Amino acid sequence: MRWLAQVGAFLFLLLAAVSAARASDLQVWNTTEITALAANRVGWDVYGVVRTCDHVSSAYDHRFGTLLRVAATRRLWLGAGYLRRYVNPDRLGMRPENRFVAGTTVIPTLRPVRLEWVSLYERHFAIRGVPDFNRYKQRFEIERLRRGPAPFLYEEMTFRREGFVRTRTLAGLRWRFPSGARFEIGYQFESLRVGGAWRPRHAIRTTLNLGVLFDRRRPG
Repeated sequence: MRWLAQVGAFLFLLLAAVSAARASDLQVWNTTEITALAANRVGWDVYGVVRTCDHVSSAYDHRFGTLLRVAATRRLWLGAGYLRRYVNPDRLGMRPENRFVAGTTVIPTLRPVRLEWVSLYERHFAIRGVPDFNRYKQRFEIERLRRGPAPFLYEEMTFRREGFVRTRTLAGLRWRFPSGARFEIGYQFESLRVGGAWRPRHAIRTTLNLGVLFDRRRPG
């Protein structure tokens, strides 16, 4: 079957990417999320993320958050949320971080392709030893809508006061199920500006969306 060939090709590329990343740090990101409430013009999401590093031998961070979305128009959503993060970047123990997020999501109609454009503002605060700061993100995602595994591509650019500081590119496969649940797996290449140099980082990312807990949507 055609989709089996596509899955096989993707897994081959995934293994090749992992092999290429062996010389540097390889992270694994596992995300679990659920839409706690879905209505025609309102959505409320809850999620958690666990990240490992050092070729999956140690914990890098874990986080949980929530996001409230409100439809301004059929194709424009406004959102705001909060994220609590515990991170161990220097191997000296977990430290807490707090983040407020707000932004817009535009979803134009381009079937059989789904396009999503997110503009995001983040306020990072109450971080031990670090002054509060802002970040700004532009995120683009394109997905080929189809039955079975659907390929998708995700690009994110991050800015701070000093300018452009990070880019992420994620390619993978996504399964959407009749129940509303979703699973995806992909390879991510990230480039971070550290001082005056750019440092690469590789990750395998998985996401499991458990669907909708309380569905209050009405037809039309």
